Amino acid sequence: MDERQVIFIVTKRCNFDCTYCPIIKEGVSMRFEVARDFLDEYSKENEKIDLKFFGGEPLLEFDLVKEILSYVKLKFREFSFEICTNGFLLTLEMLDFFERENFKFHISIDGDRITQGYKFKDAVNIIDKVPELRRDFPIVNIVLSPKNIWDSYSNFVYLYQKGFRKFKLLPHFFTNWREDEFVEFEKQLSYIFSFIKEKGIYLDNFFIKENRPLVNSGIVVDCKGVEFVDNGFLISDELVDNEVLGGMNERLDRILGSFLDELRNV
Repeated sequence: MDERQVIFIVTKRCNFDCTYCPIIKEGVSMRFEVARDFLDEYSKENEKIDLKFFGGEPLLEFDLVKEILSYVKLKFREFSFEICTNGFLLTLEMLDFFERENFKFHISIDGDRITQGYKFKDAVNIIDKVPELRRDFPIVNIVLSPKNIWDSYSNFVYLYQKGFRKFKLLPHFFTNWREDEFVEFEKQLSYIFSFIKEKGIYLDNFFIKENRPLVNSGIVVDCKGVEFVDNGFLISDELVDNEVLGGMNERLDRILGSFLDELRNV
């Protein structure tokens, strides 16, 4: 039995071009037959599957996600599902589906409308896509970047006050940080982690340990059915090979990790 998570890259398309996203975008998506062939083979030696839908923006292929899920239920005795979205295409029908199927459901919201505007032009209020009484369901992915780091704590509190109760903190990797921004990153994290401790907030970072920043390990199946050991191939070689950015990635990861270790030991 293979205990690794399976990650399907259901599309390399995205409806946004967020300034901090290092993922290579292409106009291709997975066909159901590609997913079916992998699942047929995988099910020969596994009765259980932990499946994550990744992109690009996976909600662009919502019908494919539903089709794959139905097939998984036919092939496996145990299963779990996970997905991450920017939320722009989210509808109540989709939210109902993800909640009914017990998805680990991530939505990317960095803060208020002004902060969201740092990611993409003409930002809509993604918060309104999730009804107020259902905001304890999603895990909110918050990217801490040089542009928003000065307001990160206030944005975290803002989202908590809006009713969200589960979070994941993601430093903006593969970009240049000034020394004063590193200092502010550490200071803002200290405020955020004090708030987390005070309120007993769920933080998804505690349950995830990756070997490399921003890279998910497992059996990663791309749109054409080619398998990889992680999704690092989605990041351009120019960024991956940049030693300066690599050093900054490690420093960000180390700072965040120190706060996580401290809170674990409380």
